[in-house]
Amino acid sequence: MRKSNYSRIIACLLVLMMISSLLSLSVFADGAEATLLSAPADGEKVIIYYPTESKAMGKELSGKKIADTDASVADGKLSITADMGVITLVKDEAKGAFYFVTADGKYVTSGATGNAMTLEDAASDYALWVFEAADSGFYIKNFAAAYVSGETSKPQYLEYFYGFTTYSFNSSKANIYNFELYKVEGDIPSDTPDEDESSDDAEGEIVYSTISEARLGETNAIFNVKGVVTFIDGKNVVIADETGAINLYLTAAAEVSVGNKIAATGKRGAFSGLQQLTAASVLEVLEENAELPALKTVTIEEILLDQEAETLECFFVKLENVTLGETNVEKSTTVITDDAGNSINIYRCPELEIPAGTKVDVIALVSDYKGYQLRVTDASAITAVSSDETEEDSSDDNTAKPGDSSSMAFFAIVALVSMTALVSFVKRENA
Repeated sequence: MRKSNYSRIIACLLVLMMISSLLSLSVFADGAEATLLSAPADGEKVIIYYPTESKAMGKELSGKKIADTDASVADGKLSITADMGVITLVKDEAKGAFYFVTADGKYVTSGATGNAMTLEDAASDYALWVFEAADSGFYIKNFAAAYVSGETSKPQYLEYFYGFTTYSFNSSKANIYNFELYKVEGDIPSDTPDEDESSDDAEGEIVYSTISEARLGETNAIFNVKGVVTFIDGKNVVIADETGAINLYLTAAAEVSVGNKIAATGKRGAFSGLQQLTAASVLEVLEENAELPALKTVTIEEILLDQEAETLECFFVKLENVTLGETNVEKSTTVITDDAGNSINIYRCPELEIPAGTKVDVIALVSDYKGYQLRVTDASAITAVSSDETEEDSSDDNTAKPGDSSSMAFFAIVALVSMTALVSFVKRENA
């Protein structure tokens, strides 16, 4: 009898242990966390995290980038979600670099000259990555990708710009190349849609694509998109989201403003190279004062190179220290040229008080008409650059000039002395 009771107790304890272990496994799977990794190692499963904007690398391609997803880090731990891409680090000892292998066996690969990412079935040198120490985390350089111009070869680094891509390193914007690794252990949350989500689609709700998906979509296919309005020119309205930007050619001018986040629909097409949704219409204004996309500083050379990947098209960029050319009234264009001799047209350049030949900074939209061109919103987008010589002259010249505070004080003293002398003279004459 005692032995039977003892057996029952042991059985109950085992059942409780089993249930508790299953419960803990379920909790972990729904809210798994990854821990900050101080050094990459062969075989580690990691999530690549961009701390500046709290973004993690996703699972899928978005145009010629790898998509991002929102991420949350607290106390050195990253909360894992189903749409995060978990990659396995596989080290090539001979080359001292790592392959990034996705959960479905694809290799994260850079374009040969950068500015593009793919997920490939086979390994190559463009799928190898080298970790370099950064202030916080790592700079991640591609082993083989490089942009070559003349005798200059620029290695390509993993960069965050509305997704994950590769680009030449710019030390003045080092944060966009600075990433952290979070080590993944255990199960990952499932991304299987629940029944409610499936039924919503079945009921005919509008399905939205990212702008990048629309840009790469089949010609004449209908796409519904959401984005922030950044530029308006009559029936042409440019919108942007986190994946890309595109021109909407509307059937009629819409009552929208720059900064409005809108939902729109249109037919995939292009006009003389400019990717757009034609016969488009605005479905609704979702937000009045949405945040505009970040401005990226680029060179003319980088814009011209981008015509293959088109990651800059329809985005606003800044070009620094370029030379302003003469305006071609017939073509409504003004050429700007950099010190390396690269040039690009500004179409419909506004009337300026800045003479041709002046060094200027330009904020402009990258557009396309049989080749890339720039669009500016108004004259304030083009500003003259002060030369070092001018600044030096102005700092060394202490001579009083009409209108400055020192000259005003000087003339006031002269006037006071003159008045005193005049009064004394009058008194003496009347005595």
